[in-house]
Amino acid sequence: MRKVLMFFSACLISTVVLSQDAELEKKVWGIYLADMPSGPVSTMKIWKRLGKAYETFYEEKETFVPDAADKERGYVLYKKASNDEVYPNIVPKKEEIKKGIGCFGSAGEQVQMMVLVYPLDDINILKVTSGDLTGPGNKTIPKEKIEINYVKYDYEPEGLEWRCKAKYVMPSNETFGKKRVPRPFWIMIRIPEDAEGGIYKGKLTVSTGKKPADFEYSVEVFPFKIENPGDDYYFSAFTYLRSAGPETLERYIKELAKRDMNVIHGCGPDIVPGAQIDFARMEQNASIMKKYGFKKWVIEMTGLPNAFVDKLKCKYYDAEFNKAYKSMLKQIKDRADQSGWPEIQVMYDEPREEDSDNPRPLARTYWDMENLLKLHNEVGLATVPVYMGDGGGKRHENPSLKANYFELCKLSKYNMTHGGGGGSKKIIEETLKAGNTLYLYNNGFGRFQFGILPYKLGAKGTLQFWFSSGNTLNTAEQFPTSYAVVALDNGTFIPVLRWLRSVEGVHDFWYITMLENAIKKSGNKNSPDVIAGQKILNELKGVTLSESNADGRDSENVSLETLKRFTGEGLDNYRYKIAQLILKLKKQR
Repeated sequence: MRKVLMFFSACLISTVVLSQDAELEKKVWGIYLADMPSGPVSTMKIWKRLGKAYETFYEEKETFVPDAADKERGYVLYKKASNDEVYPNIVPKKEEIKKGIGCFGSAGEQVQMMVLVYPLDDINILKVTSGDLTGPGNKTIPKEKIEINYVKYDYEPEGLEWRCKAKYVMPSNETFGKKRVPRPFWIMIRIPEDAEGGIYKGKLTVSTGKKPADFEYSVEVFPFKIENPGDDYYFSAFTYLRSAGPETLERYIKELAKRDMNVIHGCGPDIVPGAQIDFARMEQNASIMKKYGFKKWVIEMTGLPNAFVDKLKCKYYDAEFNKAYKSMLKQIKDRADQSGWPEIQVMYDEPREEDSDNPRPLARTYWDMENLLKLHNEVGLATVPVYMGDGGGKRHENPSLKANYFELCKLSKYNMTHGGGGGSKKIIEETLKAGNTLYLYNNGFGRFQFGILPYKLGAKGTLQFWFSSGNTLNTAEQFPTSYAVVALDNGTFIPVLRWLRSVEGVHDFWYITMLENAIKKSGNKNSPDVIAGQKILNELKGVTLSESNADGRDSENVSLETLKRFTGEGLDNYRYKIAQLILKLKKQR
């Protein structure tokens, strides 16, 4: 049984991209090596230097024996399911090597896949490139549409534990290889909008300082384009701060749009003395969102009533307060309507009846929400309350009453809640029962959380803004962070795998809703293809969720029973079946 080598690694891209100097990289390397357990690999140890986290070590039970061709090349290239975790000590599996390299998608879609180079010895310079892909009628997917990035190892959370695994998708296709440590490369291919259906073939070239070697790979393009399910559907992984300037905001929005996400969560309006609005920043932000085609805009206004009470010296929800607050809401709505802004959804985050550090919980109790939703409805400016759960115990203003937040769901066109089994069932039920729109939030990054989970629960998207971004790579001197992306000060974005897998979840959602619509439009409800399609939708609607009461941002939303169906290429297989049924149903129209 092989021992884990928990280390990694110095990065060979320029210091413009990676600002860590050589001394820091050596320090990180030394810490990883020091973490190696002296006993069995499966043991768990406490990081004494942090005193906070448990570190666990993946144990590989298989072995790999290279053949003559592998030895001559000095490495093995193979594809691994994009949803699979990659640890430094895993080995290539026979079925992975035999299967070949390829992926599939529809016209206009950005498809992703992961290939690994498994070095049999150290490789000083390791580079993977691609030429054009050629398909029917000699049409091509040009190499300029193909992005190849190596993946750097670092620590990543698994529940309450931390493991070293492939994490950062670095903005370079060139790195180094360490003996018997797989080096992942993440490949993203933007299929042209006018691509014809069929198989597009090309070659990946691996360069190691020896003679470059070519490996065939392919992309199957379906002869249809993904249909937009509607402007009410949105997905996002970032938040932005009031202090962020327009350049920073545009960087975030551009990155979201590049990865097929379409909304951003952020700060509310600037309130000046007299409870008036400074619209300059909002105008600036709205113009950037319109530039990238965003149709919705989630604005955070949690706690804003406190500012009104402070500035106006009035009481909460008295005549003076209501007049001023409605005036503010009306100004926002009128300006948005006149300027053609994306539709605003005003977020009031996580209503609660008490805070441990605040005698008045940021003006977000049941009583506050009841009053605020009334004011919004009178003005006609949409809200999106974010409910942690169905109830909050005794009400803040009247302990003899219960704070049943689900009773408020009928008062707002949009509602948001956690999507696991942790106490939001009535919120979901009452929102849909009232014919209102449901969104999910902070269920964690991942393909399941962004795809099947919102579909199962009847939501029109998900917003993940907790731990959304950071501005430095981990230094191994602090508690390891778990971001969607690292946004360096020089403008470079370094995604982590868990976010790019979330993008795959968005694509799953697209395919699922497209199949659902194709079934609705079918003229023959008894056709075998309609029956087969409905069976798949029923399977996805019937997935079993965890009943954990843990905070949704950390809990596993899918039960172990269900998880087994979605490991490896399970989700890819579902999507391929769905695509084939979409094709058949389109031909029946």
